Amino acid sequence: MREEFRPAFDAWLTTAPAGELPDGTPFDGDAYALEEEERAEDLERQAAEAFDVGQGANQISDNFVLAAVMLASVLFFAGIAGTLNSRTPQLLLISLVGVMLAAGAIVVVILPQDVGI
Repeated sequence: MREEFRPAFDAWLTTAPAGELPDGTPFDGDAYALEEEERAEDLERQAAEAFDVGQGANQISDNFVLAAVMLASVLFFAGIAGTLNSRTPQLLLISLVGVMLAAGAIVVVILPQDVGI
C-alpha cells in the first residue's frame, strides 16, 4: 500500500463498527491526498495566470495594429483627397482624415508604451 494511501485507509476503516465494512471507499474521504495532484493543481493555476497575462498582451498588440491601420488610412484618404477635383468631397475626406488621425493618436497615447526593455 502506498504511504499516501495508508492514512486514508485507516481513517476509512474507523468510520464503521468493528467487523463491518464502511460505506464508500477510502478514496472518497478528505484524508486521501496525492502530492502529485496538489502539484498539478498548482501548476495548472500558474498556467492559467500566465495565459491571462498573455491574453492581455495580445489585446494590447491588437490595439496597436488597429492604430497603425487607422493612421495608414489617414495617409491613404489624405492622398485621395488631393486628387479630387470637387471641393465638397475633398472637405469630406479631409474631415474624415482629421477624425481618424485624432482617434489613432488617442489610441496610441493611451496604450502602454513599455517595450519590454
